[in-house]
Amino acid sequence: MNKYQFDVLLQNEEKNNKQMKSKSMERTNFLYEKGKSKIKINQLLKEKSDKIKQQNEINECTWKPKLNKLKPKMEQKLKTLINDTKIYNRNYKFKNLSKIIDKNTREKEIYEHTFNPTVIILTLNLGEF
Repeated sequence: MNKYQFDVLLQNEEKNNKQMKSKSMERTNFLYEKGKSKIKINQLLKEKSDKIKQQNEINECTWKPKLNKLKPKMEQKLKTLINDTKIYNRNYKFKNLSKIIDKNTREKEIYEHTFNPTVIILTLNLGEF
């Protein structure tokens, strides 16, 4: 084997190695993309099966609650009672506040008066006349 033939064989082997590497990279990319698509498909299938399970559970549900027809009326009465109580409490606070204000104004008026007469009571003994 001469040097020329050896160089040709070496070049052919390098080409084969490059081709194999490129084929292995293509194969790797192909497998990677295939795996990604399988993951997406499995996620979609799982979501769909979960929805179907939920729908089946809802369809199989037989219990239905009995609603009290008087409840809205009772709620309305309760609301008015609460409002009345609030109004009563507000009036009570206002009355107490007005009593305190009246007391303070009376004390202030008494303090501000300058005329304070003193009353002297004289008793006469009319028996001596």
